[in-house]
Amino acid sequence: MENMLNNLLRHLGIQVKRVKSLTIEKKYYENVVNGGVQLYQNLLEANQVNEDILAIVFSKDRPLQLEVFLRSYFYYGKNCSPITVLYKAGNENFGRAYDKLKIEMAPYDVTFIEEHDFKSQLITCCEKSFAERLVFYTDDGIFLEEFDLNDCLAYNSKEFIFCLRFGRDLTYSFVLDKDLQLPEMEDTGNNLFIGWKWMSEELKSDWSYPLSVDGSIFNRKDILAVLNSIDFRNPSTLEANMQVFSRFFACKNGVSYPKSKLVNIPCNLVQTEIKNRSTAIYTTDELLQIWEEGKRIDIAPFHRMSMKKAIFLKFEFIDVSASA
Repeated sequence: MENMLNNLLRHLGIQVKRVKSLTIEKKYYENVVNGGVQLYQNLLEANQVNEDILAIVFSKDRPLQLEVFLRSYFYYGKNCSPITVLYKAGNENFGRAYDKLKIEMAPYDVTFIEEHDFKSQLITCCEKSFAERLVFYTDDGIFLEEFDLNDCLAYNSKEFIFCLRFGRDLTYSFVLDKDLQLPEMEDTGNNLFIGWKWMSEELKSDWSYPLSVDGSIFNRKDILAVLNSIDFRNPSTLEANMQVFSRFFACKNGVSYPKSKLVNIPCNLVQTEIKNRSTAIYTTDELLQIWEEGKRIDIAPFHRMSMKKAIFLKFEFIDVSASA
């Protein structure tokens, strides 16, 4: 029976992992098979194209960083999608900062949802939407320059993953702390964009990692099938456990602008479950104090900067307290 399941999973392009309990393992296999079948059914469905993109930002104890993400998104972005922020405040001070941020973001199309049950709330957001496409962001991101979200509409979300974080300047992985080999670029039918096929997983590269929660635009139904088939408690375990289906998504083509539009600034950590790298330039408490002083992160120094330089750039701050 197990060999039959493994053969089916390999046919669907899905990886599996061993778990200790036989009962848990049986349920795990069932969930993964069901997810794979749903992904296959999605491919067979007739296209019902619409131009909507469901955009969800994950945030925990980073009101200052979330503010600059949102500000850079609306400042540089054209045809921006509405943003849903799923956030968690670790204490009352962070809670008050998020409440103030809600007021500051009132002129923009941003909806804040306080996290109580990450998995169920995320699935509900995805189920309620009728958008064809879905993109996740994290609160440590900053947009570097102008972009137009309508550009992704030229590419069928069942066949392509449009990636805002990718570009020819993605030559270094902070997570792996190594320089990256670029894949062979392919013709996308438009010289404003670059295309590629995802590299082999054995190379351990961002270019072999299609399932990222940082600015990659997916088919919403595909991601919903994945969410309903895995366990997760927060953004880190979400991304880690999504990788069970990485081979399925690696069959899609990647496409992006020639230069990265989005970069993540890993200057601190807000979780301990997965051992991620950080520059540790600031703690979340230090940035909270800067927020409370009425200061905000200046986006100007990041404008059109290469991804690697932006990752290690120390923030400069602007005082907005006088205009508040």
